[in-house]
Amino acid sequence: MDGQQDNRLSRRQLGIGVAAASGAAVVGVGSPAGAAGNGGKGGRDAADSLTLVNGTIVTLDARGSLARELAIEHGRVAEVGRKVRRTGRVVNLEGATVVPGLIDSHQHFMRACHNPGHETRDIESATSVAELQQALADKAEQVPAGEFLTCIGGWNRNGLAEARLPTVAELDEAAPGHPVYLSETGGGGQGVANSLARAFFESAGVPVNPDTGTLTPAAGRAALVAVQTFDDKRQGTAEGIAHVAGLGMTMISDVGGALLPDWVHANALWRADQLDLRLRQFFTGFEFPTLDAIKTFVDNNHNKIGDDVFRVIGVGERLTSGSTADVPTLTEAAEFLSARGWTLILHSLSNADNTAQIAVFQEIAQTHDIAAMRWQLHHINDITPENLQLVADLGIPVGLQSYRYTSASGATPFRRVLDLGIRAGGGSDATNVAAQNPWLMIYHMVSGRNNAGVLINGDQRISRLEALRLYTSGSAYLTGDEHHLGSLEVGKYADLAVLSADYLTVPEDRIRKLRSQLTLQAGRAVHATGRYASILT
Repeated sequence: MDGQQDNRLSRRQLGIGVAAASGAAVVGVGSPAGAAGNGGKGGRDAADSLTLVNGTIVTLDARGSLARELAIEHGRVAEVGRKVRRTGRVVNLEGATVVPGLIDSHQHFMRACHNPGHETRDIESATSVAELQQALADKAEQVPAGEFLTCIGGWNRNGLAEARLPTVAELDEAAPGHPVYLSETGGGGQGVANSLARAFFESAGVPVNPDTGTLTPAAGRAALVAVQTFDDKRQGTAEGIAHVAGLGMTMISDVGGALLPDWVHANALWRADQLDLRLRQFFTGFEFPTLDAIKTFVDNNHNKIGDDVFRVIGVGERLTSGSTADVPTLTEAAEFLSARGWTLILHSLSNADNTAQIAVFQEIAQTHDIAAMRWQLHHINDITPENLQLVADLGIPVGLQSYRYTSASGATPFRRVLDLGIRAGGGSDATNVAAQNPWLMIYHMVSGRNNAGVLINGDQRISRLEALRLYTSGSAYLTGDEHHLGSLEVGKYADLAVLSADYLTVPEDRIRKLRSQLTLQAGRAVHATGRYASILT
């Protein structure tokens, strides 16, 4: 912490109604239900106290310090070092590695939560048909018989040892009591259904190849969306949050893709102090397809309204319903947002996009401090060295996504960005076009390899600690949260993950298999498994 005071009002101070869920108890990790916390600013009512001992704690402070023990009081790190004062419940980590909670700076999270069916996103990290089957079998045990298991995007056949789609028989074997529908990102770009799912699709008029079970992904998804209910989306939101918590993720910046009314479920969890994931919401051309609509929204809302759990953060990545706004529209938007102090991020996919957007940013920077407002370019995979230098000269940060993990080629400039000293955050662009699992994204940054194990970005590889910083403190900086999040230092929120293996030493290929055994949000357990499961009780 740098000693700066946080002057944002909590939702209770704003007077926004916080209704306690009927019959629900606050989960404790060393304090009784209802114990005094921090008023919900950190993440529900923060736990009183907890001490983690006998671990390898990757603090990600400026010195890159490793610690053995960490004490938590009122949701924040009270002490960290070789030996700390024991307070509250003491958890022996038995040598496990602890990292700050992971933060995805660019994801279409609510859209993913509202994909139809029970999404089986563990398929993303499957490296064989057998592992894919096991992921489906595990999910089938968690949901009622007869309900759809799905995984819409974020994986493809190239990541499997067999380099093919699972057969109808293999899908039937994995989840005999469930219809199963999977669709690829890249690869062959197909959807595939088991026998029960084929019966559903054919009844809805969607053709399915009787031999391979393949179908057109857009038609398959549309048929499922047509029968999706309000309660299905509510359940999908809960399952989506639980899944990313199990990966050690504690915050996501959502850059659009779900209509505003579909945020009702996350918003209800937030109002009830039951939101187990910090969310930063950007408003985009997905929700407001014209610039005039975005301007009306901005002029009728408070900048950065919310708290440290759920907050509106700015506008982007799109300004209109198209992927890239024309220069007059971009200029008008930039002048409007800069005058009001709003954060702006832009979908900057091509060199032409980079050049046009940098020129507009340069013009606005003559009269406004756009770096302080955290204006950003995202998707700068193909940016030229000359344009990247201009970004460095502007002093603005960038968002670096690893979505080419599922591609045959890649050129995300991780190394060049860091070597120029540009502030950057890590992200995925999940899920329809990229994997959601942060460990797959980090593996790609470190190894330069795609999901098939092919080296596609070798000259842009970065170290494990550099990649971890992108997915923690780097992403926190993009949303102005660096004073509270992104590292395990005294005074910051105790958002952290206890990992299933040592990230620092595990063989490179095994980074893809990392999971969180215990995830804390402001010191309170939002995911716990194995020997940590009792912390949830």
